Amino acid sequence: MGKETKRQEVDANFVTGVRINCELDLKLNKRPQYEMATIPSSHDIFNQSLIDISVLVKLPIVVQKLPGSLVECFPSGSPWLNQRVAFHHRDCLTRENTTEVEFDEKFGVCPPQWDKSIGTVIAMRLDKKPLYPEHIAALAGFSQVHLSPYFQKYRESWYFEDDGHLPKSYVVQEMTRFKFGQYYHDWREVQMNKESLD
Repeated sequence: MGKETKRQEVDANFVTGVRINCELDLKLNKRPQYEMATIPSSHDIFNQSLIDISVLVKLPIVVQKLPGSLVECFPSGSPWLNQRVAFHHRDCLTRENTTEVEFDEKFGVCPPQWDKSIGTVIAMRLDKKPLYPEHIAALAGFSQVHLSPYFQKYRESWYFEDDGHLPKSYVVQEMTRFKFGQYYHDWREVQMNKESLD
């Protein structure tokens, strides 16, 4: 068996994804917001459910908090905020045993377990293809920058208007592979312009 074949077999046993660092890792440990991470292909992250937004944009992503994260030791401190991860976890899909009224209340909202003190996490593609920092960064921006105005207008139509309530499809139609692709293209241009100025 040649060296190249052995290397391919070793590579097949590992998956490349992204570590999304919390504020403490950024400030205290001087880590970047996003960095590459490699884990075994047998890691239990691949048993988790896809995050909602990734289902809709057809980019199969699973996320898991890192074991031993400092958030477990200091659960109430703001240094463990990870807003980028929170925006990945907006509720966009119905769940079993959830009524329509309950879903209306949660639609577009980040669940408590993925809000505030999250700590550092890893993100991987469920199909075990490589995932890169720019994909995760763009997806967070897509949720925060592009989708937030749609979620806000949807909620305002229910709370402040007597009729003409907007349907969820008003927001969901923005969460497609095509729309994300458009956002990603524009996002990349902005990043390239920033890099050219550095």
